Amino acid sequence: MTGKIFKRFIVKGTMAYVAVFALVLMVAMPAVALMANSVGSPEIIDHSIRSADIRNKAVTTDRIAPRAVKRGKIGKRAIRTEHINYISDSKIRYSRKTRVLSISAAALNPTVGGGVYSYNKNVGQIEGQGTFSAPVYLPDRAVVIGFKAELRDISAGQFTDVDLRRWSTTGADTMAAVTTIGSPSSFSWRTFKDTNGISFSTINNTTHAYYAVGYLSGGGVGIGRIIITYR
Repeated sequence: MTGKIFKRFIVKGTMAYVAVFALVLMVAMPAVALMANSVGSPEIIDHSIRSADIRNKAVTTDRIAPRAVKRGKIGKRAIRTEHINYISDSKIRYSRKTRVLSISAAALNPTVGGGVYSYNKNVGQIEGQGTFSAPVYLPDRAVVIGFKAELRDISAGQFTDVDLRRWSTTGADTMAAVTTIGSPSSFSWRTFKDTNGISFSTINNTTHAYYAVGYLSGGGVGIGRIIITYR
């Protein structure tokens, strides 16, 4: 009798032990699995790029890609693709497009004492003698990077000057200029470019007004158009 009781006690104790062990496994297994999965796995990093970072060039493609490859499972090419798409979606550009403002001779008006004003409406040019000007409208904070004019000089003794200027209450400044002085006479229209660099190149419409001035010294010279390149 004592042996049966002892056997029964052993069986119940074993069953209780198994039940407790199973309960412990149920509780502990998720944590153990999580720990096992995290061992040797890279840390998940948020690689999102803020618009401000892109505008300030704080995060560039070449800088972020190596770090992402080192810290995460995403390849270098994938990171660069994601970065480029983000820039495209945000409509953020690292550089501005080059733009051109073309001013026709028809926009030039004679100033006081301008003298002869001969405008050939059929070919769109000014010929004769005098000083002519036209307003120039450029976006605020634009940067002028080029200035040229299409001119003709068929007289050895005459010349044409064209300037880009800005005006304020403190006076006027010449930003760029071209001239036919020193160039051989030719019946062909030629493009004269400013080669001295643009002064006061950043446009500030709050403090200045901008205009172009053309001077024709006499017969045999003409102005076709004025071309301003900016970003």
